[in-house]
Amino acid sequence: MELQHENLQPYSAMMHGLASRGHIPSLLFLANQAAYPQNATEQAAGEERKDASRTDKTATGGDETDPGAVPPWMTESGRERSVPEPASVNPEAVKFWEQAAELGSLTALDELAAYYETVARNVQDPAERQQLQASAMTASTALVRKNDVRGFKRMARYYEQGIGVQPNKELHRDYVLKAAETNDPEALVEKARLLIKGEGMEPDPKAALEILTRLEPNQVRPVPGLYFLLGYLHEEGLGTQRDTALAYQFYMKGAEQEDDKAMNNLGSMYEGGNGVAKNLDEAKKWYEQAAALGNEDARANVERVKEKMKKAVK
Repeated sequence: MELQHENLQPYSAMMHGLASRGHIPSLLFLANQAAYPQNATEQAAGEERKDASRTDKTATGGDETDPGAVPPWMTESGRERSVPEPASVNPEAVKFWEQAAELGSLTALDELAAYYETVARNVQDPAERQQLQASAMTASTALVRKNDVRGFKRMARYYEQGIGVQPNKELHRDYVLKAAETNDPEALVEKARLLIKGEGMEPDPKAALEILTRLEPNQVRPVPGLYFLLGYLHEEGLGTQRDTALAYQFYMKGAEQEDDKAMNNLGSMYEGGNGVAKNLDEAKKWYEQAAALGNEDARANVERVKEKMKKAVK
């Protein structure tokens, strides 16, 4: 059923009523509604669809979301939704998440950590940012204590990027490996990347290729970076015979999932005539698409190809 704007008020009232009785999905809905300035109609409709598929476990206070499910702030392709990000904490949102967490919801802890991270990105005061990052770390640590893969993945990213902590390659690797033990697709891709680069472990591109090859046909939803790494291994001949035609196919699949690195490498193939006919127009197109997604290398590549095209005209 399509929910219209005029139906939101009674729907929200119903959510509050259910939340007051400890209904975890309602608490999560209200937390997200209070936290993110996004389209409430889309939120309510999405929540209604999810309610139809949930089991009785959610009504009795258990956790309600598969750790591999797409969280509300992400698109199906694994990218963050392009909605205005909050620049301050809404205490009401935090209250709903904390209530859900007290009832046993691990998803509440994960969403709360994501919320603190989001707000931290948008505050100017360094002390406030540090406090928010520490709060995100606290929620993630609670997930780790429950052996929840989402906690392992967050802690891995914190130690990789230095979010609230000093960067630490060893701890990043350790959390990646713990997450990968659960067969989480994103963690497996990150483990493969570490094996390719030899970061914190002996380089083993063959083992990386085996991980990615097993994962590729079993994706429930697109896994960011998977096709880029498969393309890279085949383009460079790492762990397998060099095969630029197959590399091109993998990069194209990555580009379909908005992988900026795959797009950038497609541009490189067209620019150099590597595995495809040399075509500066195509190279520029792919570089520009990658640059539009924030790829800094691609931005420089666009300018270089433009200069080449100018010289070719003269």
